[in-house]
Amino acid sequence: MLRLALVGFGKWGRNYCAAVQASGIAALHTVVLRPDSPQRAAARAAGLEMVDDVQQLHGVDAAIVATHPSASPALCVQLMRQGLAVMVEKPAALSAAQARTIASASAQYGQTVLVNHQHLFAQAFEQLRARTLDQETLDIRAQGSNLGPFRDYSALWDYGPHDVAMCLALMQAPPVRVQGAMQRWGDGQRYQLQLEFDAPRRGQARITLGNGAAPKVRSLALGPLCYDDTDAQGQRLRAAGVAVTLPPWEAPLTRSVHAFASAVRAGGSDDYRFGAHWAVQVAEVLEGAEASAASAPSPRD
Repeated sequence: MLRLALVGFGKWGRNYCAAVQASGIAALHTVVLRPDSPQRAAARAAGLEMVDDVQQLHGVDAAIVATHPSASPALCVQLMRQGLAVMVEKPAALSAAQARTIASASAQYGQTVLVNHQHLFAQAFEQLRARTLDQETLDIRAQGSNLGPFRDYSALWDYGPHDVAMCLALMQAPPVRVQGAMQRWGDGQRYQLQLEFDAPRRGQARITLGNGAAPKVRSLALGPLCYDDTDAQGQRLRAAGVAVTLPPWEAPLTRSVHAFASAVRAGGSDDYRFGAHWAVQVAEVLEGAEASAASAPSPRD
């Protein structure tokens, strides 16, 4: 079994712990937690070895970083310096400059990086992308929202990485123009983004996201195809309203962990979803939307 280290053991750290176990090809060897972390009791109860700092890691093959995104870039750099491939929970950074430090370290140390935009590993999204690979012009509509969470960074950087990553995966290149607008939405925020693309595919993506109201929404529509990750009936991909038959469902998080572990075993991956450039491109789009929103009047409710 591949031996993985996990940095962080909050909600998403525990999700990764379960996903590693479900992957079938990896095992969680060590958790990195500060000595004063309130999560140490939970990690101890799970029977996990703990260290206080990533520099104390030993006997592991790779690492998953699931901590606050302000800390993720430095942790990723240090882990790669120690010769470890890295999987990092989104957002990998809270600025494009921070994201570039991850990309620079990956190039310098020759380490595999997977920024986990987990919807790229959803079987329904994989099918949607495969069905549109021969289209030259795409018109994308994406939505992602819920009531909360309310973090110490904006809803744009919390919800946005998923939607932006899916758009980049479909368009196969960064946008040439980014516009954004923000308005208050209850106790949260609503962002509206418009991305324009020119090559290799032309088209646009319009994204609405926020954390001001329930129920949860996570969908992406492209022509007659609609990926709906919250469909209660399990019909996560529909074509003209008709459910598309998919393989037996597997959690995207488990699938992404399995892909990461497989890449570490193989010494790398040519899967398009891998690479530190994902951290940079997503952060650049979010920064562009943020700057545009700051200079634009708020849209009416």
